[in-house]
Amino acid sequence: MTAGKTLAALLVIVGLLLAFWLTQTPSSPEALAPEPSPTSVLGSLETPGGSANVIVSGDLAYLADTTAGLQVIDVSEPSHPTLLASLDTPGGAVDVAVSGDLACLADTTFGLSVIGVSDPKRPVVLGSVDTPGGAVGVDVVGTTAYVADTTVGLQVIDLSSPDKPTLIGSVDTPGGAEGIAVEGTLAFMADTTSGLQVVDVANPTRPVIVGSVETPGGATDVAVAGSVAYVADTSSGLQLVDVSDPGRPQVIGSLDTPGSAVHVVVSGSTAWVADTRAGVLKVDVSDPAQPTIEASIDTPGSATGVAVVEDSAFVADMGTGLVVLDVLGAASLQL
Repeated sequence: MTAGKTLAALLVIVGLLLAFWLTQTPSSPEALAPEPSPTSVLGSLETPGGSANVIVSGDLAYLADTTAGLQVIDVSEPSHPTLLASLDTPGGAVDVAVSGDLACLADTTFGLSVIGVSDPKRPVVLGSVDTPGGAVGVDVVGTTAYVADTTVGLQVIDLSSPDKPTLIGSVDTPGGAEGIAVEGTLAFMADTTSGLQVVDVANPTRPVIVGSVETPGGATDVAVAGSVAYVADTSSGLQLVDVSDPGRPQVIGSLDTPGSAVHVVVSGSTAWVADTRAGVLKVDVSDPAQPTIEASIDTPGSATGVAVVEDSAFVADMGTGLVVLDVLGAASLQL
C-alpha cells in the first residue's frame, strides 16, 4: 500500500473513531434530545460488519457494511427484513448508490466497486476503479459515478462499460471530501473542515469548484432539495445552506443536535438526520431559517445512515446492523 493510501485509510479510521467519540457527549447543553418518540422498532437484522450506510430501491435495501462489504436485504415486509446475499469487498464499504442493475460501493482504500445486482441473490463484482484517495461517498447519475475521495476531492467515473469503469475527471477540494449529492450539473460536497464545496460538473472531464461556504463543525454528508443544501455537520448538527446562487452559497439556518449528525436525507419539508447517539431525528425544515426537531427516534446502536420510504425508516445502525423504524406519517423519499 502506498503512503497516500495508508494516509487515506488512517483518515477513514480516525473519522469513524471521532464519530464514536462525539456520540458520548451532547454537542451542547441546549442540544439535549427531546423525549424519544413512541415510534417503534418494526424489525432488525444483525449484519456481520459495521453498518455504515443504506439505500432502498423497491423492496430491497443495500447496506454498506464496512469490513463485510455489501449486504442485500429483502425489506418487502419491513417487520421481517431478510438477508438475500452478502458480497465481501477488499476494502471497507462505507457508502452505496444504486442505479438500475448496478450498485456502486465506496470501498475506502480500494476505490469504487461496481456490482451487478440484476439477481439480488447473486451480486457480482463487475469492475472496480482504484481511486487515488479513500472512497467514502458516492452518487450515481445515469452512467456516471461521482466519488468523494477524502484527501483528493472529487473523482468522476464513467460507468458506460460497467466491467471497465474509467476515471474521466477529478478536482481536489481543500478539506477531506466525505459526502456528495449531485443535482443537475452541480455536485455538492461535504468537505469536512472546509464545509460545503459546490462543483460544476457540466463537463465531467473537467469539474470546477464554483463556490464554497465554511460550516462550524465537520461536514460529512449533504442532501439537496430545491435551492437548499442540508449539511450533516457532526458536532455542529444540521446546517442549511442557500445554494440558489451556486457561486455564493450562504448558511441560512442551523440546528444543534444531541449527538453527532453524520447523514441526512430530505423529503418535502422534513429532514431525517442520522445522529449517532441520538438515533434518528425528524426535523421540520418548512422554514429553512428555523429548523425544528419534531421527533427523536432512538436506535439500539449508533445511527450512521438512514433511508425513508413511506412509513418506514431504514437505519444503518453501527453495532446492530439494519434497524427498521415505524415513522407513520412520513412522506415517501425517492433515493
